[in-house]
This record gives sequence, structure tokens and C-alpha cells, in this order.
Amino acid sequence: MYHVAVVGAGAIGNPVAFGLSQHWAIGRVTIIDADRVVLSNLARQPWFQTGDIGAYKAPLLVERVGGHQSVIKWQAITEMLREDNAGSLLADADLVIDATDNWETRLTIQDWARKWQRPWIFNSAVRLEGMSLGLIPGGPCLRCWFGTSQTEGPQCFEAGVLGSVTLAVAGQALTLFDQWVRNPRQPSGLWLVDGIEGKFRVISPKAMRCVHYGNG
Repeated sequence: MYHVAVVGAGAIGNPVAFGLSQHWAIGRVTIIDADRVVLSNLARQPWFQTGDIGAYKAPLLVERVGGHQSVIKWQAITEMLREDNAGSLLADADLVIDATDNWETRLTIQDWARKWQRPWIFNSAVRLEGMSLGLIPGGPCLRCWFGTSQTEGPQCFEAGVLGSVTLAVAGQALTLFDQWVRNPRQPSGLWLVDGIEGKFRVISPKAMRCVHYGNG
């Protein structure tokens, strides 16, 4: 049974956590998020309510999604993932699912993943577009796909996002997790969500090996 860490308990993290609660291969889930619930969250984060405003997201999500379960072990961490604490917060995780709105945090996950030879799933949703990408040790990394310029792109809290896009991205992240469980050595393509057309398309990796982390 796998231990999955979900970094972010917002619009992507909410449905991802619920999906993991229903997955046969899950033994433990850790939710990491330092944010508190604010009014604007409620439209796209269905496990939070008006009375939750001001409370930490991570323990609320664990309570709402995992509180009724006895098979899966749930943990909430109310810290922001950083380079100096990634080793301890992600300890023992078999796979990390990115549900953040922060490229610095994503690169921290990437560095940790390559150091400890762990897979992770990158997710992004901004305006009417979303992305999801499974990354495995030795395969192309986030920098291979996007370079460094993408780290300065718009963030969801600045640009806004369509609720159906975050749900679609979360669903694709869960699909990529399921694919990893069944074939952990197979890298995924980059899945793109078009919120206007309601369509998915996938871009294959340009190279099968990483050029930024050597053999890692």
C-alpha cells in the first residue's frame, strides 16, 4: 500500500484527496498546506464551508475526506513546503502530488524527488487552461519540460481559474497516479486541459532522459 503526499489542499487538492480516499492502492495520505480557508475558496473547494473561514485547510480536509475511514492513515501538516523542510515533511512518501499554485514549491518537490528517486505528479490550473504531468526518476524533469521561464508565469490567485478546469486536472492527476501504480517506469506525456472546448490533448516528451539532474 502506498503513501502519497499531497502538497496543497485547495481547488485541486480537494478532489485529489477524495479520489485517493477511494483508491485501492492507498495506505497513507499526507496533506501539506499552510493556508487557511478564505471566502473566495468556497466556490471551488467543496469540502470547505462558510463556518470554516480562518481555519487551516489541511486538517479540515483530512477530517472531511478521511475522518470516516479506518483503512487509510491520514495526516495533516500546516506548514509550507520549503527546501529546508522537504526532507522531513515528505519522508517516507512513495509519490507526491502537486496541488499548489507556486512554482518555487514545485521546484522544491522536483529537487526532493530527484534526490530521493521518487516520482511525482505536477498539476497546474490557471484561467481556462490546465496541465498534468507524471514525472519519474531518470525521466524528463520539470525544467526539461518548461525551462526556467515558466516559474514566472501567472498564478491562480492572480489570474483566476475556471472550476471545471481544476476538477479536470485533479481527475487527470488521479489517472496518472493509477497509471504509475500499474507501470511505475513509464513516463507520461504532458496532459493539457482546454476549458473552452472541454478537450484534452497530450504532448509526448521530447527526450526520455533528464538533462538537468544527470542520471537522477
